[in-house]
Amino acid sequence: PLKEYFFDAKNISRRNWCIIRAINDGYKQSEIASFLNISAVLVSKIIKNHRQKIKLFDRLQQKGVFWSYSKTFIFKEACESLLCEYALKYGDFEDLKTLFSLYGKTRVKNIWEEKLVEDQRFQKFNLFLARVFLGMDLESSYFKRNKSARFEKFRLLAS
Repeated sequence: PLKEYFFDAKNISRRNWCIIRAINDGYKQSEIASFLNISAVLVSKIIKNHRQKIKLFDRLQQKGVFWSYSKTFIFKEACESLLCEYALKYGDFEDLKTLFSLYGKTRVKNIWEEKLVEDQRFQKFNLFLARVFLGMDLESSYFKRNKSARFEKFRLLAS
């Protein structure tokens, strides 16, 4: 019964994963929508969004972006922040557009700030992302001022 799928769906993200799992196990969108008291259109959008994430993951995998992972590495094994991080670092313009449409500006910006801003290897790319995708009016000096926690640890060890 559907109740078993949703007993631990405490937030929207978890609920969406439970919906995907139920669909994969053969439940109909209308059954799930009725059980959760949401519209079938919402269930359909959740499924469509999930399929687009898988397509993005597969495209990045074909490009060799996940080179440090097993060749059998699949979307289900990856966390979504990993997909966002690798799409930001190594995706092309179309991948970036897809990423922002799937995850939204706020979530992508949070991952960008956490994973890429402090990485000096991506300084020019960070400037591009900030200006083009995030609408920030920054100069490259903004990224030069940011010192990573890793840099600070090395500096303290060296002194």
